[in-house]
Amino acid sequence: MSAVALAGCKKSPPAPGSATVEAAPPPAPAVDAAAQARDQKLRAAIACINGLSANVDRAREGYARTVPAATSPTAAMTVYVGRVAFEDCPPALEAAAALTPADPDLDAAASAYVAAVTSLVPIVNDASDYYAEKRNHDDGAAKGKELHPRLIDGFARFAAADEALRKVVAARNRARKEAHLADLAKDPRDRGEYLVARLMLVAEDVVTLADAPLDALDLAALSARVDELGTALHELDARIADTAQPKIPGVVQLQSAARYYLTAALDLVRRKREGTGYTASEREDLARGSTTINGSTPQLVDLYNRLVSASNSR
Repeated sequence: MSAVALAGCKKSPPAPGSATVEAAPPPAPAVDAAAQARDQKLRAAIACINGLSANVDRAREGYARTVPAATSPTAAMTVYVGRVAFEDCPPALEAAAALTPADPDLDAAASAYVAAVTSLVPIVNDASDYYAEKRNHDDGAAKGKELHPRLIDGFARFAAADEALRKVVAARNRARKEAHLADLAKDPRDRGEYLVARLMLVAEDVVTLADAPLDALDLAALSARVDELGTALHELDARIADTAQPKIPGVVQLQSAARYYLTAALDLVRRKREGTGYTASEREDLARGSTTINGSTPQLVDLYNRLVSASNSR
């Protein structure tokens, strides 16, 4: 697909375990004001999910590694809570929500997201400064104990708002990508872009099906979609190798990322099919957020994010 810059906030790498949202397809050349408004609403939400949500997730995971929700911070702890910059995203979402025509579901989800992040981030940044300066060593963790329930509650509220926004965005974005794929299929001159777009849609289905514990994976559905992913990649490979056809812009990095992603998806299918559970060492690594365990969902998500990054960079 064409490169589409995400507007609204700076992009940053996603937190381990969270899937990046692929940029929405470009609107058709002749679009009306209503279509442009819908496009802006969607892009503002995607930008904040890929940037701000990922940063909040990193802060939450950093804190939770040392201070689980059911415990309480102590003076002896060394705690890391990353600061979160959020100034750009709320205004972009609010401005998009004000555009007409309204999209009630998306606008409401964006509003709830803004409320949750506006409440949470000052607490996160306060905690970040407090622990970076090791003030818990000075006050017996008194402030840390006061911040702890506020952080846990704020992270939970934000997670719910983020999930709700993601669901609406996923539905809107999927419909647009399917419509874009149908448009590309109508013109033989767009065969290369059609193959890229189809590959990305199948890749999205694979990561969605893989978003479950190993014992809960639907092996039949996942296997079928991974087979389709392999077919889509092989057809794209053949199109790229056909020197008589026009080159597909920016496809080399995507092709490489797709190959790694397919390998990881096949590894996950094999682990599930063969009933090969994770060793104690692998479980420990996964609990620490490792994305290097072959045949694991975190590895697949990480490689999917790289594939999406390659697609968004075209």
